[in-house]
Amino acid sequence: MIYFIGILICIALLFLILFLGPKGKIFYSGKSAARSSVNLRIDNKTREIIQRQLAEAETLKKIAKPAQLKQAILELDKGLNLALESLYPGKNFVEKMKQVKPKIKNGELYDNLWYAHKVRNIIAHEINTDLAFTELQRVMDIFEESLRDLINS
Repeated sequence: MIYFIGILICIALLFLILFLGPKGKIFYSGKSAARSSVNLRIDNKTREIIQRQLAEAETLKKIAKPAQLKQAILELDKGLNLALESLYPGKNFVEKMKQVKPKIKNGELYDNLWYAHKVRNIIAHEINTDLAFTELQRVMDIFEESLRDLINS
C-alpha cells in the first residue's frame, strides 16, 4: 500500500512539474512574459549604435557606387540583427523576425524586409553578384525604413 501511495505522489509531482510549472505545457506559451509584448523597446545603447550605422549607410549611399551600396546593405543588416537581438535575445534570426512582425507597423514593409535580408545573403555569400543599382538602393531604403521604425517605436 505504501508503495502504491509513493508511486501516486511521484506521478502527481511529475504532472505538476511538466504541465503546470513555469515552462509546462499548459501555461507556457514558448515566450517569456517580458518578451511577448508588442510594446518592446530597443535599449538606448543599441539605438545609438544603429543610428551610427544608419548615418554611415547614408554616407556610403551618397558615394553612389554599387560596391559602397553593398557594403552599406551588409552594415544595415548587422543593425537589423542587433535590433532583433536587443528585443529577442538568444533566438535565431528567423524566430526573431517572426516575433518582430507586430512591431513593424507596415505589413508590406515586413515582407520587404525579408526580401532585403535575402538580397543581403546574396551579396554576402555569392561571388560577383551583379545587382541593378536601383535594386541596391531599394534594399537600402527598406533596411533604413525598417530600422528607423524599430528604433523609434
